[in-house]
Amino acid sequence: MAVTSAVSCDWRALPPGVVAAIGETVNQSTFDLLRARLKEELTARHLPEGTGIDSLADYFATLMSGMAVMGKMGVSKQRLFDAVELALTAVPG
Repeated sequence: MAVTSAVSCDWRALPPGVVAAIGETVNQSTFDLLRARLKEELTARHLPEGTGIDSLADYFATLMSGMAVMGKMGVSKQRLFDAVELALTAVPG
């Protein structure tokens, strides 16, 4: 709820502690889970050696956040699925 509120208003108007908590939550949950999963894929050799795991995790975390906002704005499921299909082309392989 806090993240949705932050993106729907000027985040600079939020108290610094709230902005920090949002950033910490996003980093701890989404980014860390994505990074761990991508590291598993790298270890299993499903991703090329040297794949930028942190950058790829940032990319997908950003995409997921944007898709959540778009979904709340009424964008169709098909458009969101199309975005996912396109995003998956960024995965090295």
